[in-house]
Amino acid sequence: MTAANRPDETAGSPPASGDELPFRYVALLQPSRQQLAELRAREQLPASLVEHLQDLRVAPGMLRGDGWLYVRVNVPTRRAGERIFWERIDLILGAERLILIQPRPLTVVRRALARARRQARTPADLLAQVLSQVVESFHLLFWSIERELAGLEQAESGPAPATAELRAQVTELDRADDNLRGVLQNLLDSDALLADSPAANELRTALDRLTTIEDDTDRIEQQLDERKEQHGEAVAEARVLGAEAPEVFANATRAGERRLERLNLAHAMTALVGGLAVSFGAVAMVWVAGPWAASLGDARAHLLGALAFPIGFVILLIGKGELFTEDFFVPVTGVIRGRGRVRDLLTLWGYVLFFNFVGALIFAFLLSRSGVLEPAPRQFLIDLAVAKIHYSFEAAVMRGIFAGWLMTIMTWLILAADGFAARLVIIWMTGFLIVAGHFNHVVISMPEIFTAMFLGAPISIPQWLGRNFGPALLGNLIGGVVFVTLLGYAQARSMELSEEHQRQNGNGNGNKSGNENG
Repeated sequence: MTAANRPDETAGSPPASGDELPFRYVALLQPSRQQLAELRAREQLPASLVEHLQDLRVAPGMLRGDGWLYVRVNVPTRRAGERIFWERIDLILGAERLILIQPRPLTVVRRALARARRQARTPADLLAQVLSQVVESFHLLFWSIERELAGLEQAESGPAPATAELRAQVTELDRADDNLRGVLQNLLDSDALLADSPAANELRTALDRLTTIEDDTDRIEQQLDERKEQHGEAVAEARVLGAEAPEVFANATRAGERRLERLNLAHAMTALVGGLAVSFGAVAMVWVAGPWAASLGDARAHLLGALAFPIGFVILLIGKGELFTEDFFVPVTGVIRGRGRVRDLLTLWGYVLFFNFVGALIFAFLLSRSGVLEPAPRQFLIDLAVAKIHYSFEAAVMRGIFAGWLMTIMTWLILAADGFAARLVIIWMTGFLIVAGHFNHVVISMPEIFTAMFLGAPISIPQWLGRNFGPALLGNLIGGVVFVTLLGYAQARSMELSEEHQRQNGNGNGNKSGNENG
């Protein structure tokens, strides 16, 4: 064996054990700062990269440099009845060498090396085999949790904390699974070192394997839900007020991936249904507010109408229609988590906005036919529409920000809430606030303004585009994407990093104690 094809033993690596590889493989176990400094000098690595190797706060992910890729993954291990224990693997891939850093000799690495003796021809092959074994560790852990759950079911009874703990662990694994999926997808997209190689095929297989693990997750969560219902377990303390931010994002990621993968025809039909359905809110509002405007005044009558408007939201959401502003959270989250492409998101937005417009236009044409609206509701609707196109541009944008903010918060809260009653309250509350606050929603305003135009209101298409549609679209995007999705993502990631930091501190203390006892 030559120095070019054996593990580097000069920086705290394990013995080579006769493992011949046709490329340079550098292995480090829990390196010190001095060893990392030597590694940096010897391998000519950027200082910022070495800092990542020492920073426990850095989440799993991938960095790309000039001629190298840096990959960090977390590997789960668990004994029956215990919490999940996470250990970190750092890999640096170059054209002719692979550097691997681990806290101790890990099973996934040993298995990957055993395969590499027979199959690996390049450093990328070994990297892909390590990641494939990490994916397999997720599958084995889900399998052990499922067996433990089966044991509780056979016993016909079990402590509520046991099931609640399993639920927490499944949620934790599901979030980590999402992170790992993003890492693998990013690696496949970085074609500099992996394109058209056996390593890329290995990574695609591992990515497919994660899909079956997602099915395992859904099945186990369903079993846990059934057990909770059968045994009347109390909801875990962490979920008394709904799911935590990381869990909301995990649920949104799965839903976003499915939404982004839909056919364009499905985008069009759900949006058309959505544009028609939400228009019933305008009908409910003017039918309630219109007759009272003369006696109560427009302001009080408007509040009464705001109480009735959410009928349109109920029809929309239970009828499975879709509004443009609903797609500011779920599919955007799918893209952020690496489960969809920006191109698919823009296609979704384009189809949904256009067919919301078509649905609202059809509804407005039918609503404006003679004999459908009484004089009082008709006049109230015309006055409302005329007022909406006379906001200043700045006011229209600001009102649009709050409308997009509220609509996207509604999507978040529906994902976080437990039970139909809670979701119904959320829907009603959001619809009331949007209308009562005179906020400027790009789709909700369409049936109101179009109906008023058909009824002869002094509103032109250029006025609608420049005074309402344009500023509402801009404001809705800012309010939904920035103030909910991006801030929510930052909240979820900070909580994930905090949990990871707590686990690593706990694990570090445990390892230290074990070393001292040894």
